[in-house]
Amino acid sequence: MKDDYILINRAAYDATAEEFQHKKVIRHDGTVHVVNDFLDVLRKVTGKNTSSILELGPGSGYASMLMAEQGHKVTAIEFSEPMARLARDTAKSANIVHAEFLAHDFGGQKFD
Repeated sequence: MKDDYILINRAAYDATAEEFQHKKVIRHDGTVHVVNDFLDVLRKVTGKNTSSILELGPGSGYASMLMAEQGHKVTAIEFSEPMARLARDTAKSANIVHAEFLAHDFGGQKFD
């Protein structure tokens, strides 16, 4: 059952990757707002100006890009190959991993 769910979701994201690319512009203001709010809370919680961040399902990679541009070390994990390519093209300074996050071995890597 879990594998069916993953396969169905992966197929949906594979099919909509191009649409996510076009929506980056439409979602710009909202994404900037959410990222800045998240980073404000993260700074308060960690007491650090920059953090190591894990993003699950980065979509277009726009949020990853915004966080990386502010000096954060961003790793994003995406299980759809077309989405991972899109995220890599958008967030060039983030580490985009193509894998299923529940099964991926992060090798002891820690995130804030």
